[in-house]
Amino acid sequence: MEHTAASKCFAETYTPEKGYHTASRCYYGRVAETFGRNLPRIKQARILDFGCSIGWTTIELANLYPDSSVIGIDIRRYSILDALQNRDRTKKEGIVAEFRDILVGNHLVYRPCLKTPDHFFIADGFHAPFKAETFEAVFCMNNIYYIVSHAEKQLATERLNQIARLVKPGGFLLISGCSTDLENDYIILKKRAQGFVQHKISVIKYPQSKRCLEIILNSLLRKN
Repeated sequence: MEHTAASKCFAETYTPEKGYHTASRCYYGRVAETFGRNLPRIKQARILDFGCSIGWTTIELANLYPDSSVIGIDIRRYSILDALQNRDRTKKEGIVAEFRDILVGNHLVYRPCLKTPDHFFIADGFHAPFKAETFEAVFCMNNIYYIVSHAEKQLATERLNQIARLVKPGGFLLISGCSTDLENDYIILKKRAQGFVQHKISVIKYPQSKRCLEIILNSLLRKN
C-alpha cells in the first residue's frame, strides 16, 4: 500500500464526525481479557487488527493464534512506528512489559511473545488496501464506538460495512467497547453467505452501549 495515500486520507478525514478517534489505549492481554473463552477457535487463518494503535493487541493476537498470519493497521504513522519498535523489542527480549494475565478458564492458553505479527501497515481501515473477504477474523478493539456515536447514521452504516466486507464467509467480526468507559463490552458476529449473524454478545446494560449495539446490529445482521 502507498503511505502517501494514507497520509492524505488522514489529513482530510481524521475527525470524530467521520468516525475516527485519537485515543491510543492499547496493552498486551487486552484481547483475552475482553473476549475470554468466547474467542473463536481459528487455525491457519488471516487475522486483522483494525486500528492497532501501538501494536500490543496485534502482538497478543499473534500469540493467541500462532499458526495464523496476523496483520495490524492504523492510520497514524507514529503509532505504526511505535508498533514496529514494540514488535522488534518483543522479538529480541521475548517479554512484554505490559503483559497482563489472561482470564482464568480461557481455553486459549499461551505464553507471551512466542510469536510476533507478520506485518504492520499505515492504512485507513475504512478504505483498507485489502480485497473483500480476505480475513477469517477482524478484531476492532474499542474503536467502533466512535463511528456510531459521532458520525451520521448513514455514514456509520457505510463505515461498518467497509470493515465487514473484509471478513470471509464463515469468519468472525469481533467488536469490543460499546462505549468509551465500558471497555469489556463486546459482540462477536459470524459471516454467512447473505450477511452476519449474532455469535456471542456480552451483557450490555447501559443506554449508550445499547444504542451503539443497536446500530451495529441493524447495519450488519442478515435480513431475513
